[in-house]
Amino acid sequence: MAGSVHRLIGGYFGTWADPAAAWPLPFSADGLSPVGASPGAGLVAALPADSCGLTETARVARYLAAESAGQCGPCVFGLDAIAGALEDLAAGRSFRPAGGMVRARWSTPVGGWRQVNGRWLPSAGSAIWQLPEGPFRYAEFRFGPGAIRYNVAPADVAGRPAAPGGLPGAARQLANWGSTGSERASTLPGDELVPGPATVTTLATTVDAAPEEVWRWLVQIGQDRGGMYSYDWLENLLGLRIHSADRIREEWQHLAPGDQVRLVRKGWLGLKEGLALPVARVDPGRAVVLREQPPAQPWDAIWSFHVVPLGPGRCRLISRARSARPRGAGRLAAWAMSPVTTVMTRGMLLGIKPRAEAGAVRVPAGTVGTRR
Repeated sequence: MAGSVHRLIGGYFGTWADPAAAWPLPFSADGLSPVGASPGAGLVAALPADSCGLTETARVARYLAAESAGQCGPCVFGLDAIAGALEDLAAGRSFRPAGGMVRARWSTPVGGWRQVNGRWLPSAGSAIWQLPEGPFRYAEFRFGPGAIRYNVAPADVAGRPAAPGGLPGAARQLANWGSTGSERASTLPGDELVPGPATVTTLATTVDAAPEEVWRWLVQIGQDRGGMYSYDWLENLLGLRIHSADRIREEWQHLAPGDQVRLVRKGWLGLKEGLALPVARVDPGRAVVLREQPPAQPWDAIWSFHVVPLGPGRCRLISRARSARPRGAGRLAAWAMSPVTTVMTRGMLLGIKPRAEAGAVRVPAGTVGTRR
């Protein structure tokens, strides 16, 4: 231990301690309490005098994240995000621990219990995002007859009359947020790739900027390009490492069929290749169509974006999702993901809108510096 300036005692939930103060103490919960430490998992790690405590902490957090099962909230949404934040800080990269990130937890509280064969099992629950502006309960669950009731409408029920006790009107509208009746009924480029019965959602917003200005931002999308323009703090809380650009970069202005738009970084939650959707169609200045299709993805679907001129200096920005209706477990998974994609897509449209309306700051290709 000679030459060390601090020691990590306890491993997970461990404490960096001054070796001069900790070394004489008994290795027990009571013995280590004067330096605020406990044996924990029984681990002791010496920190050399020439090393950085923050770098070592990031290394330990990354190790723990890699060893986790990735099956529940703390493993999926906490460890990886914490490790990434510590790595950014240790490397001197910009990191903003915004209050929204701290408060944006996701929870599934149990709402009731019932006894089955002598065991108490959940009978009801809900899913809640702890957003900066307050809790947002986006789904309620009934385990048994009655199944699931959503407070953000799944696409399959959007636009249908609500049955007694069903979805409130505002929730039905959110699945097609901002779009007009004619936009929802229209056939858009890319729809032809998923013929037959399909689940369709259409979200839209009006942008007070020329169509070509909106296009410059839209064509930059991608986790490894200009970001997704949505809720970066939430996406990074999940460990996605997305940083939405606030500048136009020339090297991101070219998108062609066969290219890929990355949504999820490589290695996230054990996904070696992450998730990237191939570009199926590009109508320059007007439309980008992304394709999901087995066996690469579980769904047969398209996700498309459209810029529709309204007149001088105005246009509509439309997002269309069209998916062949899945069956069985796939249908339940689609229902579960629908509120999430609706909220994030809405955020994306609202993220592009102010960027386009403010005018572009262009960065020549090859410029060294931050992507922001």
